[in-house]
Amino acid sequence: GVNKGRAVKVLQESLNISPKETMVFGDQFNDVEMLEQAYYSFAVSDAREEVCRKARFLADKSTEKGVLKVLKYLL
Repeated sequence: GVNKGRAVKVLQESLNISPKETMVFGDQFNDVEMLEQAYYSFAVSDAREEVCRKARFLADKSTEKGVLKVLKYLL
């Protein structure tokens, strides 16, 4: 089927990158497959509990600019 995880897999294949070279952020149920496809999988801390459990890392809440903070730190 079509989901965000499959889309990430297609991008990885077309860019010749591995899951260890991939970073994703999610907060909803439809992000779970995507989180499973990337080593650097982040959930914002105000995401659904199931999503937080699937992510390898947690970012601050979306209302606290969690994704932006992670990206600024890494760049």
